[in-house]
Amino acid sequence: MNFLKAFHTALVALLAALNGAMIYLFVLQLPYGVQPFLLSLRHWDRLGPRAGLAAAVGVILAVTAVLLCRRLPEEIKNRLLYFRWQFPHPASDAFLT
Repeated sequence: MNFLKAFHTALVALLAALNGAMIYLFVLQLPYGVQPFLLSLRHWDRLGPRAGLAAAVGVILAVTAVLLCRRLPEEIKNRLLYFRWQFPHPASDAFLT
């Protein structure tokens, strides 16, 4: 079980990093992809202070997502996943029971 928990945490961290990079490109109004991302890092000094702000926003959101994934109880995560706060989805625990 520890392997699965570590694997899940690694996948969540990878997804959060990818989402952080997408948010970074969105804030800088650049097209999505690996090449624009690497070019923005290579020409960091030309982008000015908004590149630092965009990177900070992306990192903060990615770290927050990983921490929330680790800290929130399963019941709240299921309710957020299915967007049903008062009554969770009937099959939200189908694979847990």
